Amino acid sequence: MKKNHKSGQKVLNTRKDIASESPGSRAVIDDITERRRMEAEMEEAVRALRKSEERYRALVMASPDAIYVHVDGFVTLANPAMARLLGADEPSQLLGKSVFEIVDPEFHKIIRGRWRQISDGGSVPLLEEKFVRFDGSTIDVEVTAVALPLSEPREIQVIARDITERKRDEGLLRASSKRLTLALDSAKAGAWDWDVITGHLEWSPQMFDLFGLDRQTADASFESWRTRLHPEDLEPAERRIDEALKRQTILNSDYRLVLPDGGIRWINAVGEGVYDDQGRPVQMIGICQDITERKQAELQREAALEEVARFTYAVSHDLRSPLVTVKTFLGHLEDDLRNRNQERVGEDLGFIKIAADKMGLLLDELLRLSKVGRIINPAEEISLQRVVKDALDVTAGRIAQGGVRIEVTDEPVFLYGDRARLVEIFQNLVDNAAKFMGGQPEPRVEIGVESVDRETVLFVRDNGIGLDPEFEPRLFGMFEKLDAATDGVGLGLALVRRIVELHGGRIWAESKGPGRGATFRFTLAKTRRASGTKDQS
Repeated sequence: MKKNHKSGQKVLNTRKDIASESPGSRAVIDDITERRRMEAEMEEAVRALRKSEERYRALVMASPDAIYVHVDGFVTLANPAMARLLGADEPSQLLGKSVFEIVDPEFHKIIRGRWRQISDGGSVPLLEEKFVRFDGSTIDVEVTAVALPLSEPREIQVIARDITERKRDEGLLRASSKRLTLALDSAKAGAWDWDVITGHLEWSPQMFDLFGLDRQTADASFESWRTRLHPEDLEPAERRIDEALKRQTILNSDYRLVLPDGGIRWINAVGEGVYDDQGRPVQMIGICQDITERKQAELQREAALEEVARFTYAVSHDLRSPLVTVKTFLGHLEDDLRNRNQERVGEDLGFIKIAADKMGLLLDELLRLSKVGRIINPAEEISLQRVVKDALDVTAGRIAQGGVRIEVTDEPVFLYGDRARLVEIFQNLVDNAAKFMGGQPEPRVEIGVESVDRETVLFVRDNGIGLDPEFEPRLFGMFEKLDAATDGVGLGLALVRRIVELHGGRIWAESKGPGRGATFRFTLAKTRRASGTKDQS
């Protein structure tokens, strides 16, 4: 230890000197040393924090994503990308701006809820909202927000991405989807997407409706599609699909579906294949459309053309006979007049009159047949009993002449359609039954209704001469007569069939054979069996 000559104080200048001092002095020195060490560490930490902040700021400013940071709802940092997103010239224009000026008012409640969530230590990922730009326009954005660690007061970082174009595209896609749905609905069509490799089949909701299936529970697969095709159409439909994929052509195929209730629906399928780099089919997409009405119209046209051909042949055949008669006896008449044979003249005129009457009857019947389907009276609902009564009034002469007993069900059944045409159905069937009773001592005709496979079927049953099985296929043809000796021209049952078909039904005949009677059964659309009674007037 040395003395300070100016102050007389002692100066510690060696470790030995320090060690020789008192314990109290050593403690003070240790405190100073520790404080200086802590200050040095603090300064190092501050420098590291500043460096970290600078690095964070540099990353934020260089980020291509739009970022801003706010404290208590006021922007404290914004990068150039955020300035561009909001239409500002410089990021500094955003500093101090309230986030409620940035976010569209519609989303303010969402923002407050998000702050509370973040304050509780959470984060908000991928929330969609709208930002208000400096020019007043709005843009759609997708944002995520998180609280920055070690910040006091709490700093919240918001990252935003412009999704305006995506939202616009989504809107266009939704609009396109709606237009497609409307188009499919209006066309009674559905879309499908078939994975050729796995057999997986994707159906639009309309496809389930076309197939008569429940949208929630039904299975859509290629195998299940096969099971729903009409057995006669399965092989042709699969062959057309294979050919279209093999030749890389458009599939266009018509086939029948068997609905769960047993009904038949015609479908038109149009599809196009998708192929890999080697030209192998991997997918086929297309549309199915309900063409039942069109197919029925085509079948009706074909049947009509066939009927016209038969009609033309039959008319030419049946008119030729009386015309030959007229021509022949006109020649006889000319000879008899020249020879003044008055007796023969009268006979000639009689044959000519009979032939002319037959031609007139034939033409009247043809006219009646041609009117069916062209002259349509307003449809109405009327009881079966009332229709039958009107028909029996017309055929009363035939019934009385043959002593035929008529039995009509008293079950409340109601028919719907052209009243005059409905009467003609029973008029012709009853007249036909009474005409062919033969030698039946107790002729009887029964008119009633029954259920066949849950379908309401009307019938007219007699105990007359019955039907020969060989004749049944031609029974409803034009100019087909069971007995050539009876009156009429053979158009009655053809007329009945046409009326029934125009009322959405079908007709057929059954017989156990000659001498055992016949039953004519037919259906009519909208026939109703009531449990109670109804005015039958």
